[in-house]
Amino acid sequence: MITPRPTEFYDLSNWVVQSWLVPTIGSRNKSFVEDPTSRSLYFFKESKQTYPSEFWSEIIASKVGYVLGFDLLDYNIAVLNNRPGCISKKMHDDGFFQDLIHGVNILKEKVPGFIISTRPVISIQEIIKAFEGDKQLKNFVTPMIETIIFDAIIGNTDRHTENWGIIRAFDFDKFIIETMPNTKWYQKVILRVVRSIVARFEKQSEFSYTFTPIFDSGSCLGREIPENLLQGFINKRSLDKYIDKGWHEIRWDGNKLNSFELIKNIRGIRKSVVDKTIKRTLRNFNAHTIEKIINEVDLNVPPQFGNAKLTLHRKELIKQLIFSRVERLRLII
Repeated sequence: MITPRPTEFYDLSNWVVQSWLVPTIGSRNKSFVEDPTSRSLYFFKESKQTYPSEFWSEIIASKVGYVLGFDLLDYNIAVLNNRPGCISKKMHDDGFFQDLIHGVNILKEKVPGFIISTRPVISIQEIIKAFEGDKQLKNFVTPMIETIIFDAIIGNTDRHTENWGIIRAFDFDKFIIETMPNTKWYQKVILRVVRSIVARFEKQSEFSYTFTPIFDSGSCLGREIPENLLQGFINKRSLDKYIDKGWHEIRWDGNKLNSFELIKNIRGIRKSVVDKTIKRTLRNFNAHTIEKIINEVDLNVPPQFGNAKLTLHRKELIKQLIFSRVERLRLII
């Protein structure tokens, strides 16, 4: 069993807002902030005004996904200027050696006819073809499919091309080993010191690539359902009807499908990946653990921010949604 990650509370009153860093696009208020102790950069974002519990959905999704075995960016609760939101550590180091490449920038280079718009249309077949046509990216089909399966568990309908990507890092050690195999040890040390000042190398072979942890998953877990309607959703008939309407942003041959229908279709072309991911999810699933995560997610919120806590009805809805969705995954295999 995977030990859950605790939900931590961050008071950002003494943190430095880095206004020189431009947050990613989107409709939520967001900022980069610097921890004055560690000097680490974090990303803080609030809920949409119309969906006040949205940042909680982001936090719960990250905690639940982690215990189910998915690679997720960890989100926690924070308060900045008396406004609550979720916070996560920056995924990559800016500068010479790492940069985040969003899906949209990968696809515009590799998918003929891809049109950049406010909401680009993309199919899983195009993503797979783009990855498999590049030796540096061919192994990323699996984490992409895993991301779609995770979205089905939480009901995320917003996995657009800015909400997944890869991190490119300059592989300095590889550069030294392959281009200077006879370099003396002290010369190698000097070369490694140069990491901090050398301009970014552009040869593809000198970069390493990793798929990002799953991030930006807040459009999930019924966050758009108003408080006064919650009780009406907490029954099997209403839950089933609600889940059936959960279209995924990634298409199947241009067609928009329910998340579970999309997974069934993907299974037809990538059965081993889908089955392995679902079986791992089911092995890690423990109803008591999930309940504990949800019930205690706002335990560390100070009394003065008590109005930011989740209601019991919303916690119950979130639990029932996750349980119902995991059961639907079980039926796929």
